[in-house]
Parts: sequence; C-alpha cells; structure tokens
Amino acid sequence: MKKFLLSCLLLIGCLFFVSAPFAVATATESGEAAKTYLISANYASTAANYGISNPEIKTLSRPFDYQTNQMMVGQSIMPTTTTKNQFNKTFTVSGSLTDSDSLFVYLFFSETQTHNLTIVLSDSSSNSLAWNISKESLMGEIVNDHTSGRVRFGWMLVELPVGKANKTGTITTISSMQFDYSSESVDDNVNYAQMLIYAPYVSQSTSEDILFSGKQNYYNFKIDFAQYCNKLCMGDTFETINWRHLFEYCILGDTDFLEYTSSNYQFGLEIIDDSYITVASFMFGEADIHYTFEKVGSYTFRIKLYKDDEPILREDQKVNIDEFVAAYLQTSLPDMIENELARFKIYIGSLVSDYENISVSSSDEAVATVSLSDNKELVIESGRSGKTSITISIDANRENEEMKTYTYTYSLTVEEDTSTNWIGILFGAIGLIIGCVIVYYIMVKKRLINGKYPRY
Repeated sequence: MKKFLLSCLLLIGCLFFVSAPFAVATATESGEAAKTYLISANYASTAANYGISNPEIKTLSRPFDYQTNQMMVGQSIMPTTTTKNQFNKTFTVSGSLTDSDSLFVYLFFSETQTHNLTIVLSDSSSNSLAWNISKESLMGEIVNDHTSGRVRFGWMLVELPVGKANKTGTITTISSMQFDYSSESVDDNVNYAQMLIYAPYVSQSTSEDILFSGKQNYYNFKIDFAQYCNKLCMGDTFETINWRHLFEYCILGDTDFLEYTSSNYQFGLEIIDDSYITVASFMFGEADIHYTFEKVGSYTFRIKLYKDDEPILREDQKVNIDEFVAAYLQTSLPDMIENELARFKIYIGSLVSDYENISVSSSDEAVATVSLSDNKELVIESGRSGKTSITISIDANRENEEMKTYTYTYSLTVEEDTSTNWIGILFGAIGLIIGCVIVYYIMVKKRLINGKYPRY
C-alpha cells in the first residue's frame, strides 16, 4: 500500500512539473551575470504552459546574433491584436528577483508609429512591479535622425530595473507577466506597429534607468564583394548565378530575406569604374550577374535596396582590379656601371597556384650577362656601357587554369666607369719617382767625368 501511494505521489509530481510553466536558468560566459528566462528562447513545445496560443508563435523573426551571423535560436511571440495592432497579453511564468535585478526583454516594432507600453510582473498575492514606456519614448528609440541621415532600428534589448518600477507591495517571486500595448485614442490614418517579444529574462542590473541597448538595424545585411573579386584581374569575369551567395546575412525588418523572399524588397547592383561611369547594372533575381573587367582600376560595387520599387538604402564597396602578374622584381632595374655584379630577388605573384621553368636572358650580352642563382635570384654582370633588355620568363598557372608562359622585360643601362683610380695614380707616382732616380744614377753618377757633364 505504501509503495502504491509513493508511486501515485511521484506520478502527480511529474505531471505538475510538465504542465506548470517554469523559469530557465542558463549558463553564461565568464564574467556575465546569470540569466533566468521567464519564457525560454525555444519555447514552441511548451507554448501552452505560458498561455501562448499557436497563432502567436512567430518562427520567422528573432534578434540577430552577430557572432554566428544568423538569427538567435527559438521563436519570438506575436500576441493576438485588436484594433490598430493593440493587445493586452498576460503570460504565466515563474521566477524570482531582487532589488538589484532587472527585467530584460527583446522587442521589435514593425512600424515607426507605436502605442504606449506597460509591462507588469506580479506574484500570486497581488504584489507587482510595473514599468510604463510612453509611445514618444518608444518612437524615439525606433528612429534616430542624424545629420548624415535617418537610422531605423529593429530588434532592441530593453532593460527595466526593479528600482525604476512602480511597486505594489513587495515582490520576490514572479507568477505572471503582462504586456499592455495600447493607446487611449488612435488615428485611423496611421499604421501602428505590431510589437513582437523575444525571450524575457531576469538578471543583475546593468543600469539604474530604463535602457534600450543592443539596437539592431531594421535593414541588416552584409555583402563582402572583395572575397569574390580578390582573385579577379583584368580580362576576368565577375559572375554569380545565385545572388544569395553574395550575402553573409540579410535581415529585412523581421524576415530573413535569404530564406523567405519578400515581393516588397529587391536588391540592385551597379558597377562603377574610376571615371564614375556605371559600366554594368543588375537587379538580383532577374538575370545572372556577370561583368568582364576590360581595364585595370578601382571599381565601386554599389548595392541598392528597393522597397516597392523605391530605393531606400545603398552601400558602396571598393574593389581594385589589376593585371595578373606571375613573376616580378620589387622595383625597376637601377643603372649599373661597367664590370659590376648585382643580385635581385624574383617575386612570385600572389595568385599563382603553381610555377616552373624560370629563365632569364639579356638582349645584348656585351652590355650585361644574366643568370639565375641557386635560390632563384637574378644575377647581372655588367660589361661595356650601353643599354640592354633583361627578360624573365616563367611557366605558371592560376587556380583552375592551364599552365602558360609569362614574360616580363626590364630595361637596364650600363654607364661608363668614370670614377678616379686613386690606387693607379699612387702606383704611377711611385714608378715615376723610381724612374727619375734610375735616370739620375745612370746619366749623372756613371757618366760624369771630372765634374763635367758628358758630351754626346
């Protein structure tokens, strides 16, 4: 009988645990305060426990994680609304908090015009904390006007410190969380924003005031054309069949545009040369993108975002296109003088996949002869003065291409050696002195007779 009663108690406890809402404590990175989620980020399987109906489960939109370059895990909440996207929604939750804690919640607004927002945490004994955020404050956070333009934000993390709440009684445990998003009066001519909620949690306060942090751009995308063009040279073609491959990520409003294409948005690409002339223009999705670079220079890749056929955003990126070089010297060849020896390092181009058969030659070997050292240096021995052309030949290939022979020619001038030979002058002077002594000895000492000069 005792075993039977014990089994019944365990079964009832398990059922209560499964059906009751629960707070989720998460491990955090070193130095970061622990978070207790009132509604878990991935809540879909337990939505009913929180009082969330199936139509309110929003899977397409979550805040963006810039470390993983994708949306955060789980689902957001899109409460059922009444007139002009107003709602009053209470969630069944469980958790605890202290006076040094804050409620954190991610919010998203689909438009720039909002209602007032009141968030209330309550316990089972009618004790509560309430925060009121006016529509003017919300709209001031959604859009920032700067001298350089207007910035529209999407998902934002709102911190609500316990010390800034309107308190009724003393609350240490949480059993419900209420969002009242409404206005006393509405304008029928205004499109009011739908508000989304993501992963509310309790953690240690970081601010003494209500704080909007971690604000993400409403249009949130990244393309790095350099990674597609850094191996392109003059004569090469930039092309892509699937335009989505150009993006690292692309979040437009509350939608991942790379997964769910919206007919309201479209991207265009312009390629502009260094003379500010548009040499190519494409609309993503309408045709394959391809353009062949016919000259070296700096090109601007300009991305334009269109909403309902109107341009609303643009981003420019610079790309440099050069000639393909298989081998080269660091500089041009300096002038040499006659009978001089010099060495120059031969560099291999960064885009060369493989190479072989490096050779060098001189157009006039009387002016200069050339050879390769064991470590592939160019060795030049100058001869007589004059001019010659030094040619470097190499068999090389690029990625996914066949081996080809490339030749590069450098001009060399050998000048006459006009420098003064002081050693030769010194030995010449010594020889002259010795010669004078010998002449004096022969002509004077040997042939002098009785003090008279000899006759000839």
